[in-house]
Amino acid sequence: MFKKIKWIGNNVNRDILQLLKENQSSINLKEVLPNYFPFSHFSMCVTDLEIVINSVFFGKSKKILECGSGLSTIAIAKFLKNDPDAKIISLEHDKEWIDVMNRLIEREGLTNIVIHYTPLIDFDIDSVKGKWYDISNVNLDSDFDMLVIDGPPSYKKGLLLSRYPAISLIQNKLKKDGMFYMDDFRRTGEVEVLKKWEQKIKLNPGKKNLYGKGQIYFK
Repeated sequence: MFKKIKWIGNNVNRDILQLLKENQSSINLKEVLPNYFPFSHFSMCVTDLEIVINSVFFGKSKKILECGSGLSTIAIAKFLKNDPDAKIISLEHDKEWIDVMNRLIEREGLTNIVIHYTPLIDFDIDSVKGKWYDISNVNLDSDFDMLVIDGPPSYKKGLLLSRYPAISLIQNKLKKDGMFYMDDFRRTGEVEVLKKWEQKIKLNPGKKNLYGKGQIYFK
């Protein structure tokens, strides 16, 4: 009984600390957070977003490629709004969500974002199967400073390894000294994806966010 009470207490304390950290990050990022955003449990943690924004700042990143559009799209674009060379490219499979994002982009007066509609198609690569963005008709540059991997959906059975093809973007589209962010890096599918990636590329993780869901890696 004592162990169970202690376990509950530790989890409650962790949740309270998480809320405090999220609140502090929201204060720190108040200048770049959108006036309104439809949050859900799929949204990036604000503590993670702060790490991404810090990485953009210290890495002097100007060109960002995203797998999945969302809160980070708006926040990064607002952070880089006054840089004429900055560009955020997002791959998104959900047409309805693209409509929502475009309304938010217009409301925030942002012009440095391009969202490509890229429907999900089946893939079978290195004996890994899932659904990944159809980028056959998207002309992507090969000198992105940062890659944000927050899609496609990979939480359902049969789709757990759907983020595996992102390794091609890391290898071919990311600068030699670039970095990438993997959301949900502790989840079963993402853990397996990262293990498989390590067989092909060297992963150099940055400082871990103990209260978030994501992790920065350096190429």
